[in-house]
Amino acid sequence: MAMDGAVDVVLSVTSAGSANQRSAELRDLWEYLTDRPALRGRVARRTTDESETGRLGPLTDALVAALEPGGAFTVLAGAVVAWIKFRPRTESVRLNVRRPDGSCVEIELKRQQAKEYDAVEKLVRAALDPPPSTPTTSPDSAE
Repeated sequence: MAMDGAVDVVLSVTSAGSANQRSAELRDLWEYLTDRPALRGRVARRTTDESETGRLGPLTDALVAALEPGGAFTVLAGAVVAWIKFRPRTESVRLNVRRPDGSCVEIELKRQQAKEYDAVEKLVRAALDPPPSTPTTSPDSAE
């Protein structure tokens, strides 16, 4: 749960391969993120116990962070972009972001997009900028 004014972020990966391989990718991403001083202690692993379905124990199925909008979120975005840039088996990282105003946005960062110069800025803007307001039209004004 986010602190007041914080952004909740749930990260998951898409890659070719099994659930165990995706779990291994997430563990690797978690280690990479927690190696960043600004993110240390802010990113947790969410696991699912798959032992009942015949798999071997718990799998990491997502990473969860509660961050202040701005600095720490920008560090997270930069680290995710840097991590995925050189991951040939990882197709994308999906970020589900709950903004401080309670609205939610899902962003999928594909490996090819991570090679763009301004990928971090685009990711931060998509997650933190308020959604565009949709103009309201009355039924009478419709043609």
